[in-house]
Amino acid sequence: SAHTRVRDEAQPKLAGSTDLAVAGLVLRDADLLRMAARYALCLALSEHWETGFMSVFPGGPWEDRAFRRSYTAEDIAVILDLAGEVFTETGRAYLMRRLAEEGVGPINYVTWRHEYIFRCNQLAYFNTGRMCAYLVLERQWPRVKPYTDLAYRDAIDNLETVIEPDGGSLEGPGYLSPTVRENYTALKYYARARGGNVSELVPEVLKRTSNYAAVVASTTADDVIPICDSGASFRRDSLSVLMELIPRSYWTTIYSKQLAREGKPPVEAPALPAFLSLPHTGYLASTRRLGDDQVKIFVMGNKAGAGHTHEDKGSFVLEYAGQAFAMDLGICDYEDPIHAVYKHAQRHNMLVPVGLSERACPQNPLPFDVKPTGRGDERTFHASIDATPGWEGYYRKWTRRWDSPSPDVLVIRDEYELARGTGVEFYWQTKLPVETAGGAIVIRGDKGVVSLSPPADCTVRVDRLDLAEGETHNRIAIRKEAAQGTLEISVTLTRDHAGR
Repeated sequence: SAHTRVRDEAQPKLAGSTDLAVAGLVLRDADLLRMAARYALCLALSEHWETGFMSVFPGGPWEDRAFRRSYTAEDIAVILDLAGEVFTETGRAYLMRRLAEEGVGPINYVTWRHEYIFRCNQLAYFNTGRMCAYLVLERQWPRVKPYTDLAYRDAIDNLETVIEPDGGSLEGPGYLSPTVRENYTALKYYARARGGNVSELVPEVLKRTSNYAAVVASTTADDVIPICDSGASFRRDSLSVLMELIPRSYWTTIYSKQLAREGKPPVEAPALPAFLSLPHTGYLASTRRLGDDQVKIFVMGNKAGAGHTHEDKGSFVLEYAGQAFAMDLGICDYEDPIHAVYKHAQRHNMLVPVGLSERACPQNPLPFDVKPTGRGDERTFHASIDATPGWEGYYRKWTRRWDSPSPDVLVIRDEYELARGTGVEFYWQTKLPVETAGGAIVIRGDKGVVSLSPPADCTVRVDRLDLAEGETHNRIAIRKEAAQGTLEISVTLTRDHAGR
């Protein structure tokens, strides 16, 4: 709806689904098959398979990529495959012509024009409809087969480009999910047509993503930590694909938690590891036990050029006793303008220059490697990062250390030197209630308490900030008025035995 006319937004969606053809075959119901056929013809007879008029404006080079075009091509191709006998010869020829001219032709144009789509999830979306169309067309027109093979190689290229050698993904779990799911769908159809096994077609790098799952897995009720432009859930159908390809992986751990959340018996799954580093992706994670509860610390880094990321290199997440005490906001619907604010350094757990006429911010996307290093085990965790690159004109130096000699203690030490500004503010984001008393800051959860001890030369305030859909969160701001120096925050984690 972002690129359509206002008068078109309220138009009802075309009723119909490929499920009609599936049901018609399973139930041996000719009427359902004819309904599916009519749906396919209605799609094909639509003059333009685009989101809105801007893509077909005479004389304009603008296009809205190929999302809707791919969905339309996939639906028509699937119905031709499952219910092709329902059509007349003329009807089949017409549908195939539309697939060739209005389907794969423009999808190819988008694929050739935009190299960036191979570095994100978009190629996978576009390629699914293209693959379905090719596989139907090549049955009658054998000269299509080389193009089908090209679509297969594009899927492999996309997966090998998006997934790092350590199995990580630069855009967050919310973008890896459709990249895996849609490419797997295209590869599955291709393998079936060529008489192969889909597990033998997927690239090896996809089978290395288990450690990424462990790094981004949340110990709260959420599936994953919502880093980058991601939400906190991971789609079940994507998990099913990953579990099929990588049995007994940390993807199974996330799936098992979903089952438990639904009141279903969990499946056997590995526990999250005490420490993991993804050196190519630039992430670290520590998961330890404090009594009966888990403590997870996630540290955000950056590989040069990563997309769909935020101004958050050097940020962190702290989860304890099933809740996020220091959180990442993730993202909201892109159609809400506040989504741009979610990306700001001021909405992450960062150290940010203040005393300027403008909002201080680093480059984003960041064209530098800014990656943490660290070590850890079942008891300790230590990490550090030089977060200076990208802050040109604001920082001459900014380094951060995390030292946690035991799960109940964390010291965050920032050393900085400003290029401009009068001081810095240390930001800590949380949706939990915050109390300030006696120089300490207390964040109280359902079962746990996290206390922050700021330096004596700092001032403290708590901002109540707006989020999308009427929600809010608390931002703790610890301010130090000095152009250079050290800001050290001591954090303690305790169980709230009072049950407040």
